[in-house]
Amino acid sequence: MNIGLLSHAISPTDSSIIDSFNELCNIDDSINLNLFTTMCNIPLGIANLNVLPIHEAKYFYGNMIVWSMLDLELCINFPNLSNLIMINNDTIPWTSDQTTPYSIWRNIFTNKKIHVFIKDPNIAEIFKLTWNLGELVNYKNAGELYEKLCELK
Repeated sequence: MNIGLLSHAISPTDSSIIDSFNELCNIDDSINLNLFTTMCNIPLGIANLNVLPIHEAKYFYGNMIVWSMLDLELCINFPNLSNLIMINNDTIPWTSDQTTPYSIWRNIFTNKKIHVFIKDPNIAEIFKLTWNLGELVNYKNAGELYEKLCELK
């Protein structure tokens, strides 16, 4: 299984998400984990992670995982992705950016390739009611995350 992580900038919070994905490689040896980023100061303690420049992401085949709206918008039109998974950071994006028209939000959240993993049950309910998508997943639990990724195949 090919899993790509795309982040234009990695914060300390993102490192814990990346650690969760690294644990996936301990569950299944066949996972090919790639991080696409513009950052050069990536911690090298993650043995199963291939770090690649962000411009290479458009050639990636498999499931791409993002955790910001900017990254989601960047790779929404990549042709080779099986699924595009957004890790929600416990926010409701269309309420924080009220200048974006509804049609753009509709184009993003009604795309069949997009899946949203949400940790907070209240925000998951809002996503379900608004866009009929969003799955309640504790993405910091590698076992639960692995099960959800296997369901998307």
